[in-house]
Amino acid sequence: MRVMFGSRGCARDAGWLLHESHPDARLDAFVAADGAAEIGTRIGDVTIISERDCFERWGEHGIDIYLGIGTSALRRAIRNKCRHALPAGRYPSLVHPSVRFDRRDGATRIGEGAMICAGSTLTTEVTVGDFAHINLHCTVAHCAEIGAFATLSPGCHVSGGVHIGEACFLGAGVVVAENVRIAAGAIIGAGATVVRDIDTAGTYVGTPARLMQR
Repeated sequence: MRVMFGSRGCARDAGWLLHESHPDARLDAFVAADGAAEIGTRIGDVTIISERDCFERWGEHGIDIYLGIGTSALRRAIRNKCRHALPAGRYPSLVHPSVRFDRRDGATRIGEGAMICAGSTLTTEVTVGDFAHINLHCTVAHCAEIGAFATLSPGCHVSGGVHIGEACFLGAGVVVAENVRIAAGAIIGAGATVVRDIDTAGTYVGTPARLMQR
């Protein structure tokens, strides 16, 4: 059994990623975890069900759980809820077949529940934390660390030695310079360039990226 939490664009993309990565795999349900869906409607041939229905049906079963939630903080909250309501659940990672990364033993770590979308490249000694999302056509260079629940939107470029903290969100096209550290929970607006460390969570925009609000 396989369920996808979420029903918006991220969940639909993740459903496609599952199909591309495992053509014989079939989702049994989308779970309306992001407040957007009408229960009982369908995405393709898969029905959207409520969280309550999911927990009652499969609470004691060892199902595969995918978190198609685009917002880092909400993804973490849903994971925590699932840990209690679906204690036997598994959280497979999803990596598109076109993704390039160092496949030598120990060279790349991809955490549970992580998703890496088509066209992305990770070089060597890269760590992708649990439940992190790397979207379409991103690059992550040597020795970079992508924290748990972090999100890289399409077209982000992360240089070598970068540390992206837990639950950070990088908008489309963000560029992060070499060896920069970004604090947990920071939000980097689309198209920004981060050239120095970000020590405090907040929203950062522009080139070079500057704090907009806390």
